[in-house]
Amino acid sequence: MKHTKEGLSTLLSGLVVGSSMLLPGMSGGTMAIILGIYGRLIRAISSLTRDRGAKRRQSLLFLLVFCLGSVGGMLLFSKAVLYLTERFGDPMLFLFSGLILGSLPVLWRQAGIRRPTPGCLAGAALGLGLVFALRLVPDGLFAAGEGFSIQGALLLFLAGAVVAVALVLPGISASHVLLLLGLYQVALSSVSQLYLPFLLPLALGLVGGILATTSLLDRAMERRPQFTYSLIIGFVLGSVAEVFPGFSGGWGAALTGLVCLAAGCTATLLLGRLSRAQG
Repeated sequence: MKHTKEGLSTLLSGLVVGSSMLLPGMSGGTMAIILGIYGRLIRAISSLTRDRGAKRRQSLLFLLVFCLGSVGGMLLFSKAVLYLTERFGDPMLFLFSGLILGSLPVLWRQAGIRRPTPGCLAGAALGLGLVFALRLVPDGLFAAGEGFSIQGALLLFLAGAVVAVALVLPGISASHVLLLLGLYQVALSSVSQLYLPFLLPLALGLVGGILATTSLLDRAMERRPQFTYSLIIGFVLGSVAEVFPGFSGGWGAALTGLVCLAAGCTATLLLGRLSRAQG
């Protein structure tokens, strides 16, 4: 019974994290922190290359259940997110901005920062600067043409490796990175249609990138947690700046935007509080 309940909890956590990765600016890693499952995910991924025997099999089973939930979340909600972002552009961006802002208190608690230090401020500034530096990536650099080609597959593999950093590191949104790389809409369409010539090389790049970056992040969060979380907070603030649509269209549009912003922020805060209560 205990294992069944734990497996169902892992599956549902994967569903929520996978769904969150479809939202521009929302980080799957940040959502995993809010749900209280992030540390176990990092340890389980590291265990695949570090441990042997029963411990490795246990980690693999945990990751398989979590990934099953994540893939299910993306398949279930990709069409809805695509429709909503196309039909209600600015209100959805306000909602995404609120979801991101609501994660900041959780990250602040995880960092254990009582008062900002010069090192913390430097980390946040570095994270913010790196997000804005992504603007320098040429438009369509990783965009593949229609059909299959070796060049297109290699570019998608590299794009997957870049997006993997966003998947592993809280505060960087995988979908936002796809947006910056010019692949967001085609990725949503490919997921909803199961278009394998696009998805397979991207997925292989994701797997390779995740395995390559997990141990590095694990060491950084153990040795310098406050600086690392400050860096993550900088990433989050940069994501808000990139996603936030601004106010235009009169008082009615502004009021709608503020309501969506508040709703997104409240949803993330409530989810974090619910997770802490269950933990």
